Amino acid sequence: MDIYIQSCGIASDQDFHWRKIEGEGEDKQPKKDPPNFFSTKVKIEKAKEAESQNIIPFTDCFEQKERSVLFLKDYNAKYILLVTELKAIERTKIYGRGVRNFIVIIDTDKDLVQGIYNYVKYNWGAFEKQIDNHIKFNEKNGFIIDKDKFNDLTLKEYLLGLKDKTDFEKQNPSTEIENYKELIAIPQLNWGETNIKKLNKSNNSLIIIAVFLILLVVIVTITLVKKQNQENPSQSQIQKEETCQTMINWHPPCLYLKS
Repeated sequence: MDIYIQSCGIASDQDFHWRKIEGEGEDKQPKKDPPNFFSTKVKIEKAKEAESQNIIPFTDCFEQKERSVLFLKDYNAKYILLVTELKAIERTKIYGRGVRNFIVIIDTDKDLVQGIYNYVKYNWGAFEKQIDNHIKFNEKNGFIIDKDKFNDLTLKEYLLGLKDKTDFEKQNPSTEIENYKELIAIPQLNWGETNIKKLNKSNNSLIIIAVFLILLVVIVTITLVKKQNQENPSQSQIQKEETCQTMINWHPPCLYLKS
């Protein structure tokens, strides 16, 4: 399981940034962005029939400052969970302005990631509190993930324990959540091929239209030139006709014979 957390520190150069959580301690939590799945094209699963075929960018599936939980399936044979706008109550009190936590979880185990998605969807408040309990300010990193101060669990241990923890079929989604979606990733290759085919088809149509217009211009030009020549004969044609007329009127010179 790959875990990425976005939050902030207190110093001016420790504004919101991502860290990959590889273990306990500063050195095992390097500053690193998650894979760029944000540019992925997706379809919304279990959407209304009219929307089920719509292919949209992943970033169109949620708004800024919106409490969201999104489950992305089949991204390079992996499954991704994104949870946004989790409140950091204790650190907000210390910092004096709003501090929030964002989390990305990536794994090849669909049941694991979907289990965490379901837990968050139906237990937003409890999840938000536990994530907050795992994070504290850190002078070097800005923030650091530590063992949960209530039950001494690492973040990974806590997340692994959520897989089968929710009997979500008997509940309604948490009222705190503003947006939740299950998404299916559209492979970039297929997306590119589809657009290339559309582009080529469009280009072919443009070429045919251009050739037709050129031929039309040529035909019209030739027709106009012929018509103009008939109405206004050229100087060369006039000279030719005058020459012919002169030859017709020419008489041989008189011969004077001496007797």
